[in-house]
Amino acid sequence: SEAFKKEDIGIIIEPYNIEAMKDAIIDILNNKNKARACANKLKKVVSEKYSWNELALEYLKVYKEVIPYNKSQTDKALIM
Repeated sequence: SEAFKKEDIGIIIEPYNIEAMKDAIIDILNNKNKARACANKLKKVVSEKYSWNELALEYLKVYKEVIPYNKSQTDKALIM
C-alpha cells in the first residue's frame, strides 16, 4: 500500500473495512474516468519499476553485495 500512496494510484481503504470497500467499488464503477486514470497510472508505474531491465539491475546490485567483485570476470560475463 505504500507504493500506492506514494504514486497516488487507486483507492486505499482500511483492511477488513467492508463499508469502505463497498464505497470504493461503487465509486470506481460510477466514475469511469477515475478508473481509467488509475489504470493508466498503475500501468506506467509497473512498466517503469518492474520491467525486466529494472529487475535485472536490482539483481545485479544484490549479486555485487553478496559475491566478491572481480572486474575481469564481470567484463567477461558481460561480453558473453
